[in-house]
Amino acid sequence: EVVSGHHTATYLRFESVARFPELVKLLARDMAEWIRRTFEQHPVTGIVATASAAQVIAEGIADVLNDTMPLRVTLTPYSFDTGRIGTDIKTGAIKPGERFLALNDVTTRGNCVSKLGNVITGNGGLLAGMMVFARRDSGQFPLMNELIAQYPFYYTTDLDMPQWEPARCPLCRMNKPLLSWKDMPEL
Repeated sequence: EVVSGHHTATYLRFESVARFPELVKLLARDMAEWIRRTFEQHPVTGIVATASAAQVIAEGIADVLNDTMPLRVTLTPYSFDTGRIGTDIKTGAIKPGERFLALNDVTTRGNCVSKLGNVITGNGGLLAGMMVFARRDSGQFPLMNELIAQYPFYYTTDLDMPQWEPARCPLCRMNKPLLSWKDMPEL
């Protein structure tokens, strides 16, 4: 069972990836290169991410780009108990008209990365684009396609992770035991 309540047979915890500093550096360099190419003519000011494992990617990207496109990292709250993100940021962290990127570690339905985008625009900034380490919606959720059509959107990996409403879950029909996202072991 994932945070949304959907069921899936495949699950990736970014915390498992974030435990490997060399891998995080590679991901940060990859994402920084996309930012450099995509926003060369119109640089961005910063990144809004959650105070979760996504923070290590955001800070890694900022380190990589520090000499050519310095970025501020602004964090929203994250609850490790519920998997939910908050929308509060430091007052003045985003100034009117500043261009920011929304960054989340993974996205399934697009809700959290969209929420981060709303934090940017709600504080007077301009949402320049969105990024995630992994897209794991398997094309099932319309919001993802809308976001990708509307903004420059980058993801390092695209996971095939079909999900089902609990009543339509084929795993439940086969009496497979259900494991909550909170109880998933790290790699």
